[in-house]
Amino acid sequence: MCRRSFSPYRKASLSDPRLGNHRPESIDCAWIATGCRFRPLTFTFDNVALCFLLVVVSRALTKQAAKRASNNKKMLVLIMRSS
Repeated sequence: MCRRSFSPYRKASLSDPRLGNHRPESIDCAWIATGCRFRPLTFTFDNVALCFLLVVVSRALTKQAAKRASNNKKMLVLIMRSS
């Protein structure tokens, strides 16, 4: 018997064609492979974290680029005035 705590994934039934020929005692432990290995909520949180990280990095790079452009503009004005 499977000793699993609560799981949102459904157990495979006896009539599930993906199970093939299994012994009856292994049926109650046979979890559908996609349900057991694929955890959509986990991937969703990973994707949200990745998107958040991309937004933070892109904002930092944009600020840095704006600061450099501002400094370059100031230097250009000083050079033009001194000429």
